Amino acid sequence: MTNEEASIIVGNIPIIPDDCYSIEEYQQAKAMAIGALEKQIPKKPYYVQYDVNPKIGNWHCPICNSICLHKNYPCQCGQKLDWSV
Repeated sequence: MTNEEASIIVGNIPIIPDDCYSIEEYQQAKAMAIGALEKQIPKKPYYVQYDVNPKIGNWHCPICNSICLHKNYPCQCGQKLDWSV
């Protein structure tokens, strides 16, 4: 299911019973919508120090574990990050 299809299903709950989507389609669309909303909830990145030089390390996304390159942008997976202390 694409994002567009999920948006149509979630946004257009039919009133007429003959025009309904299947329960599986509703469940899949709902899961996709929840996943998109959860990425908007900021999560704190974690810091990994390198063994060679403990003064050097990288911040990583708590969801996909990728390196976070810039504090003003979400992670490459789309997760919003909380950089507050």
